[in-house]
Amino acid sequence: MLEAKNYQKSRKSKYAFLLAFLLSLIFIPNLDAQSRYGVQLHTNDASDGYTLFYSQPVDASILIDTCGRIVNKWQHDTPVFHPKLTKNGSLLFLKSSGTIDSESIIEINWDNSSILETHLADSSIYLTYEVIALENSYLAIGRKRISGIELINKGFVTLRDDVDYGIDVIVEIEKESGKVLWLWDISDHLIQDEDPNLPRYGEVSNHPELIDPQAISRNDWPQEFFMINGMDYNEKLDQIALSIRKLSEILIIDHSTTLEEASGSTGGTYGKGGDLLYRWGNPANYGRGNETDQQLFYQHNPNWIEYGEHQGKMIIFNNGIFRDSTDFSSIDIIQLPIDSQGNYNIHTENAFDPSEPDFRYTSNEFYSGYQSGAKVLPNGNIYITEGDDTRYFEITPGKEIVWEYFGFRTSSYRSEKYSASYEGLANRELIGTGTVESPSSDYDCLQVDIQEPFVENHVKVTNDLLTINNSAQIEVRIYDRIGRLLFQDQTATSLDISFLRQGLYFFQIRQKAQFITIKKYIYE
Repeated sequence: MLEAKNYQKSRKSKYAFLLAFLLSLIFIPNLDAQSRYGVQLHTNDASDGYTLFYSQPVDASILIDTCGRIVNKWQHDTPVFHPKLTKNGSLLFLKSSGTIDSESIIEINWDNSSILETHLADSSIYLTYEVIALENSYLAIGRKRISGIELINKGFVTLRDDVDYGIDVIVEIEKESGKVLWLWDISDHLIQDEDPNLPRYGEVSNHPELIDPQAISRNDWPQEFFMINGMDYNEKLDQIALSIRKLSEILIIDHSTTLEEASGSTGGTYGKGGDLLYRWGNPANYGRGNETDQQLFYQHNPNWIEYGEHQGKMIIFNNGIFRDSTDFSSIDIIQLPIDSQGNYNIHTENAFDPSEPDFRYTSNEFYSGYQSGAKVLPNGNIYITEGDDTRYFEITPGKEIVWEYFGFRTSSYRSEKYSASYEGLANRELIGTGTVESPSSDYDCLQVDIQEPFVENHVKVTNDLLTINNSAQIEVRIYDRIGRLLFQDQTATSLDISFLRQGLYFFQIRQKAQFITIKKYIYE
């Protein structure tokens, strides 16, 4: 039975839990462990790009290159749980007052010189966990204040009718005004088989498009109902994928509906209103499976895959709490049972396919019970945030780790990795200077290890001369071994480098979005 709680008390208890969790992350110096921070591995198979994360010790969102050097930094006054880089190069996040709840959305431009703050016009809704930038609006996860009696009339059987609760919603917000343009309320799509005298009574197994509130887990975060902790938007299909942590399921809903249709069961491109188009991970929730069929365990961050051999499928960070006698996390990729019209097929008596993932990555050391995420990068590699350990790493489709970085002193809700050709990085000065962690990792980070003379992509480096046999304009940057920029210019022929003293240098040679980095020892 769900324990009825006063809404305000519930929020306070959540804040207390969060405060205790953050306090538990206070750093105790350990000289033996300091070398684990920063880049630990970087191979030629790693994608060329930049990683974005929030660092609590420095109260800033940080963008680093593949060697862990800071290329941009956005300072904050309060914690930021999941910053993102928009296509115009600004930083996007939910404004926080020290908790996971927010009433506004922030965009800060690349140079930290202008801020757009969008306040949500509906005071009954607060935002949490995730925001996605659309063309003229934002899509965000939220919670709506609602009375117990209203929830009972929607299918919750075991609540008190004299207190308020917070129910999960997805809300689309106009950027300039904060006006609610579209709203999907999970409590509009329930079914219950507990009491025939109460609304929404029916046979759960006959309605996989509806959610049984009795399926909510009691084992984790009791102060929240369903806990939508992550989402993705598919512009082509106009569909939204949701992670419902306390159901151990991912859901897909239709975004093409009107505001009215989103609360019902008809309308929209797919004709089902706001009812579920698809669900996966725990078929026992809708009476078409048992505990042996469960595949997801308190997961995060579902994403449609845009690149590589798994294009069109969905990737999920499967946290793995209560999965087995030994908890372990995994990265799961599933083939969606979708037809050419964007509909998801299901047999009248069976669960939604697939019965198990097409791809699963895990290891004995890989576990994060909370937070975390995974995405497939443009080169087909998988980028992973292991949040509890602030570990960011990249694996190939063959499950080989090719890049690894440990954040400094704190856990991480989620991070993002962007390719060097990402449009939000176009025409930006991406000069790496310094690191977040101190002392920094002593890992020898490089992309190409050379002996003199070196010739690759029409580039030759000797002790005195860098020669480029290419008619296109090339940008050359020279860094010392700790990432300080020593020289930057554009050339199409050659560059005298005799001014460099004996030592180790990195030559970054860039043509448009493509570049190579050369590690070069200069000898006197």
